[in-house]
Amino acid sequence: MHISRSVLKFATAFAAVVLYTSPICAETVLTTQPAVEVSVSDVQVSGSRLQGDIHNQTDATLIGAELMVRHHWLWADELHPGSDDPSWVEIHPVNVTVPAGGTAPFSLQLSRVAPQRSDGTFQIEVSAHRFSTIPSP
Repeated sequence: MHISRSVLKFATAFAAVVLYTSPICAETVLTTQPAVEVSVSDVQVSGSRLQGDIHNQTDATLIGAELMVRHHWLWADELHPGSDDPSWVEIHPVNVTVPAGGTAPFSLQLSRVAPQRSDGTFQIEVSAHRFSTIPSP
C-alpha cells in the first residue's frame, strides 16, 4: 500500500493541531453529589483498640454511625506480591451524639489484631459507612 506524501503531510498536520488544542491537564468536574457529611480523623490503633474523631458536617445532630474499617495489605514488593493477601474489612457501630458541625471522639474494639509479617505492612482506612441524624433544634 502506497500513501502519498500530501496525505501523510495532512495527517501529520492534523495530529499536531489535535494534540496542540487538546487539554493536557485534568479538568474540574462539577457534581451535584453532596460532599462527605460525616468523616473520621486522627485514627490511632493500639493492638485491637482503634480510636479517633468523628466529624459531623451535616446541619443535623448525628445520633449514631457505622464505621467501615479497611485493613489494606501493602506488599513490600508490589511487583512480586504473594498469594495470601491478609486484607480484611469490618463494620462497627459507634454510639455517638455529635451536634451539627461538631466533632466527638470514638473508640472501638477491632475483631482481631493485624498479624506481624515481614513481607509487607497494613494501612488502615476508616470511613463512615452509614449514619443517622435528627433535625437540630
